[in-house]
Amino acid sequence: YIVANQIFCLNAFHSVGRDMLEEFLFQSATDMVKPVVLDIDPATPAQTVADICNFYGAAIVGQVLLWLAQSLKEPERNLIKRADLMLNGSIAFIVRKRSLGPQ
Repeated sequence: YIVANQIFCLNAFHSVGRDMLEEFLFQSATDMVKPVVLDIDPATPAQTVADICNFYGAAIVGQVLLWLAQSLKEPERNLIKRADLMLNGSIAFIVRKRSLGPQ
């Protein structure tokens, strides 16, 4: 979406309505994270799902905002690779750790 709508996204990023862009990005990011959590364990408690979505959604938004701040100069594939590296395995670890109960 961002690459296809680069001018719109950059204008929104630099506008006073930036919070609307951030809200859109956060909702999109959490919508991407939630199915990953539930695919790992469909019985994951709702609070754990919400915590993971909140944390990783915010992290993804932060990376996208940095990318926008740099005028999308970094190739999109690099951003995706970095996100995959950080997310791969860590969500499953958290789901398993939380299923063991309070530490």
